[in-house]
Amino acid sequence: MATPNQPRVKAAHVNMMVDTIIKNLPADGLRMIVRSLLATHPEITGTFEAETRRYVQEVALPAASRAIAKADAEWLDSTRNTVRCMVGCGLCYQALPLVGELADIALDLSLQGNEEEKAWASDSLASIDGDIVQAITAVQKTLLVPSGVRELTGEELSLVQKLHQVLTDSRQSAAQASMEYPYSRALAATSGLLGSSSSAGQHSDQEATDLGETGDAPLESSETFTLSGRKLPRVFSGLW
Repeated sequence: MATPNQPRVKAAHVNMMVDTIIKNLPADGLRMIVRSLLATHPEITGTFEAETRRYVQEVALPAASRAIAKADAEWLDSTRNTVRCMVGCGLCYQALPLVGELADIALDLSLQGNEEEKAWASDSLASIDGDIVQAITAVQKTLLVPSGVRELTGEELSLVQKLHQVLTDSRQSAAQASMEYPYSRALAATSGLLGSSSSAGQHSDQEATDLGETGDAPLESSETFTLSGRKLPRVFSGLW
């Protein structure tokens, strides 16, 4: 006859065996299996994301904070992975201070680090620029509501503004070192989110062109016609 303890013993045995699999699977194999589980059982996606948030907040973020004073290329790689996990699991606002530190330290290493760190940074700055754009895109998605687009809360606005300031300061550092600014897309995305492109500092001519902010007046049309007292370009009639 089965005793009440038997199901628990069996469950513990299964968990132990599963843990053995997890410990011994290569990382690529584990990723493949997790993707397969999520595709086959989409209902567990919420649990997966919740456990990721818990891990990041309890383990990954404290580890990144403890090591920030001795940041090196290894720390930057690990922190970049943490930022990507945070954006993926819904911690995009919490990721903004960390991605700001990442951008600042990476640029500093590219300018003042040893040869190995400079080589790493030169290969990674563009990727970090993309990571910031992804984080800002995730923030923008949180602002979508059934009635349209909501405003940033005071705390959210403060986080975005602090990241924007880091990016603005880093642009000045790059200019002083006669270095091409590596975070142009990130600064444009952050400025756009704040609605402060014009007050975030003067862009270079090339950046202004990229952002459509050259300030040139529209060309006067050589052929026009009048409709209801308004002078319109002749091309409009062709569109109709």
